[in-house]
Amino acid sequence: MGKCIIAILILTSMRSLSYAEKPTHFDYAQKECGSYCYKLLKPMLEHIGTMQQYSKTCNTSQVGNIQDRLNHLEGQMVTQQEKAGSCLTAIEEIKCNLVDQEKLINIHKKSVSKPFQKIGSNYYYIEKNTHMNWFAAAHKCTDYGGHLLSLDNEEEWSALKPHLDFSKSFYWVDINDLAKEGQYISLTTGRPAQYIPWKPNEPNNVGGEHCARLENNKQFPLNDLRCYDMAFFICESFNK
Repeated sequence: MGKCIIAILILTSMRSLSYAEKPTHFDYAQKECGSYCYKLLKPMLEHIGTMQQYSKTCNTSQVGNIQDRLNHLEGQMVTQQEKAGSCLTAIEEIKCNLVDQEKLINIHKKSVSKPFQKIGSNYYYIEKNTHMNWFAAAHKCTDYGGHLLSLDNEEEWSALKPHLDFSKSFYWVDINDLAKEGQYISLTTGRPAQYIPWKPNEPNNVGGEHCARLENNKQFPLNDLRCYDMAFFICESFNK
């Protein structure tokens, strides 16, 4: 019985070094401990072989799963690189457009069109004969190479007041809340207006009033009106 146990231990060690069964192990077992020992040893050896084969299969499966995950990650990286390339192309196009716009603005700044006159430190055109709605006035200022008046501060307003005749009409400026109710934006900059001297109880948005105009030469001259109402307008040159 002792020899049988020794044979089991020897064969178990030898089986752990190989995945394939070797007939010489069984011959050795039969020789050392006879048929009884061999019958006792054989199921154990077969179980060891089965477990080793199962381990080999599991390792192969795990390697395959890892490879699949790597392939998936690689595919994601390729997709992200393609998207990044598209974004870079779009950014370059935007940069080119901004450069073109800057060139146009610089052209406007260098050449002050004929209708503009210098008042204070800026150049303006004050329409005193033709009434237009707010949209038409904005287009007309663009045709002149400028934009609707964008008031920056009280000093600019004080310089303009002596040149305006409110007995005949009012004057459109570039302030509006067309994009979002109550958020008054400068059409020129696309940002919140810097200087908004509203009249008392204004703006009130009565009847869909979204565009601003100057209505008197006092400290608080601004009122909101319907954009399709008619009024004079003031254009400001890009040239400062």
